[in-house]
Amino acid sequence: MRKRRINRVSFISLLGVHVLLVLITLYKKKDRSGLLALLASNVGLAYLLEYFLLYYSGYRYKPKILKHNYMDNVLGGVLSQFIYVPFTAVFITAFNIGWVGKTLFASYFVLVEELFVKLKIYKQKWWRTTYTGLLIPFFFYISDYWYGLIKRKKTAVLHLSFFHMVMVIYLNIMFYIAVAKKFRLGFSIYHNWKKHFFVAPAYAAVATWILLQRFKFNNIWTGTMVTSLLQTTLDIFLKNIGFLRTSFPVGLSILFHLFMHYVASKCKNIFENISKTQYRNDRTIFTKTSTEGK
Repeated sequence: MRKRRINRVSFISLLGVHVLLVLITLYKKKDRSGLLALLASNVGLAYLLEYFLLYYSGYRYKPKILKHNYMDNVLGGVLSQFIYVPFTAVFITAFNIGWVGKTLFASYFVLVEELFVKLKIYKQKWWRTTYTGLLIPFFFYISDYWYGLIKRKKTAVLHLSFFHMVMVIYLNIMFYIAVAKKFRLGFSIYHNWKKHFFVAPAYAAVATWILLQRFKFNNIWTGTMVTSLLQTTLDIFLKNIGFLRTSFPVGLSILFHLFMHYVASKCKNIFENISKTQYRNDRTIFTKTSTEGK
């Protein structure tokens, strides 16, 4: 019991620290839309690395929050790659922290990793702490560069950031539904969790792409109904071929897709705010384009 408490407290404490970092960032910096777009992109990039490491068993997390060991390991990955690293990167970029600060934050992650190894709440397999120390600063610089592209309103970057934002929300909701044992993906008679998490990103990517086609329709309600029907049809097809297993009715699936349309519309507002923002050379200074008198 004491061991489980140590594991939980360690992961939850780090969660609190990094959530606080991003809240401070959004409170202090006025460019909340740009920073939220950056956060979505950072999470998407970190997820690519975690996807590879999770499937090829680079290490194993032991937060001891979920009863199922593999799901508990995935939750550790979600906390690490969806929150700890991306949230820190946004903080560093927003406050224009230089290479010394980046090195200190990278050292912080290295020390945390070594501490977790000693506490036996994180086990390395073929992954090494050295790799963390080398990749984390690189990730921070990518975050800086990407934010610069967002401020320059590069169309491809904004579209990709929008896609990442919606897809990340999809993946997180799918994870919690899977934890509740209401949703599972993968072929074979026995759908194990490793296969599920291997194919889940592909499912989320396709679902996100279909959802975003809604905005290409002249009538938004027509777009919503057509894409929701297409998504539901895809789910029914995947269930019939044995690729998708759910324990809720089709009607609930439709409601879920409609809810994601609502979420996507709110995400789109963020990027519309970016298009109305006139950035100056300094990354922390910007002014809103005035529409008065036009």
